[in-house]
Amino acid sequence: MFFNPNDFRRRQERTGPSGLLEIFSREWLTIVKVDALTCLSLVPLVTLPPALLAMNHMARRMAEDRSVTVREFWQSFRANFWRSYPTFFLAVLLPVISLWSSFFYAGKAAGNLILFAPCVFSLFVFVVSLLMSAYLFPLAASGMPLGQAVRQSFALGFARPGQALMCALLNDSLAALAIGFLPFSIPYFLLGGLMFPCVAGQVFVRSVLDQFCPDLEGEEEEEF
Repeated sequence: MFFNPNDFRRRQERTGPSGLLEIFSREWLTIVKVDALTCLSLVPLVTLPPALLAMNHMARRMAEDRSVTVREFWQSFRANFWRSYPTFFLAVLLPVISLWSSFFYAGKAAGNLILFAPCVFSLFVFVVSLLMSAYLFPLAASGMPLGQAVRQSFALGFARPGQALMCALLNDSLAALAIGFLPFSIPYFLLGGLMFPCVAGQVFVRSVLDQFCPDLEGEEEEEF
């Protein structure tokens, strides 16, 4: 079992989970460090999925008032390396592909009404994958079997769509906006532009994961 005395002390001192502003004010330097590590580790592009999964794992730990160190980031990067690729496809690529497909079929549906069906189906896939993405990253990083994490995130996405939508839109909209302004947005990425929204998103879904996945923290510690 992985034990950190700093985590134990924080749990003894607090009466409830820290708020978003409290986490930002206390952990801003760690957030910037993890963000820089993420940017560094995704430079080869082929390591983008494990880098994003490790970043989301560290954001989840911050939301739960647990320690986050450089060592723990690389531990998560290595431990979740292979499961990060299907997670990345379901949580990132699938929403992008399905959204593009819905626009494509919508443009063609005026001349051929039968294409309205794949347009609606693409929109449905987009909504489902978007809602899943908020829960899939922390569940996949917890050591939970990937198939179970996918099923659980699917169920949570429909059970608590509000928190999932806030988390997904915050991360996706800011990331898309920053990517659109490259290379001028490079300082934004290096100074916490990836990690700050990620931590905020994990705070949004924290209560849902704590309610429906109470053993998630124990699974993470055992995996570490």
